Amino acid sequence: MPRLALLGVGLLLFGTGLTAASWPVAMGWLLILPIVAGIWVFRVRTVITPEAITARRFVGSDVIAWESVVGLHFPDRRWGRVVLTDKSEKSLPLVRFDLLPQLAAASGGRITDPYAVAAAAAAAEAENRDREEAENDGEQAPKEQ
Repeated sequence: MPRLALLGVGLLLFGTGLTAASWPVAMGWLLILPIVAGIWVFRVRTVITPEAITARRFVGSDVIAWESVVGLHFPDRRWGRVVLTDKSEKSLPLVRFDLLPQLAAASGGRITDPYAVAAAAAAAEAENRDREEAENDGEQAPKEQ
């Protein structure tokens, strides 16, 4: 649960509470806003386990078995979407591309971590480069002066 979001809910409660207290008859309905925001913060999330993906929304939730998952999709700075075997997509609330290492760990290896793959590729490239330099140390041409 994002704790920083609770700070926002508290500030919203403070702001609407002051307004509602100043004119309760006309502005009392504003107290509904922080209640709805608090419910949203506590309710909306995506839970990834080695068995399934659970996408909890404000109203309702989806449990998606790993057998029906083809991959993940991250459209234009929005929440991630899971692509299913029937070519449909479902939204994964609060899942962003930068959370892929945590998703890979929670999924039990069903999701690959692109950062780890890139780091492994860079390490292998550096190792190959070092090996080539070591092999070529004795074969260097003399420098002209």
